[in-house]
Amino acid sequence: MGSPVLTAVSVLVCAHGIPATAIPGSARAMASGVPILCTGDPVIVNAYPTESPCIMLRLAESARVRASGRPLAIATTAVSVANGLPAIIVATQQRVRVQ
Repeated sequence: MGSPVLTAVSVLVCAHGIPATAIPGSARAMASGVPILCTGDPVIVNAYPTESPCIMLRLAESARVRASGRPLAIATTAVSVANGLPAIIVATQQRVRVQ
């Protein structure tokens, strides 16, 4: 069984509980009517208040499925680019799953 594909409306938070906003790079591929995320699409943590910021998140990628030549972002792991702390994937769509 595969993992759910992350979309522009997936709910992600950094390890400190600050929500993140995902910006899809392509609006051509959709899941449940919402643009999907590919690896390399920016996921920016909103208004971070502490000294060691989790500015951007890095998402896990699919091994087999691609959109616009890039692997899809999947709901398995996400980490902060700045400090390597794990991020939390709170909610995502459940219809489209990939490996």
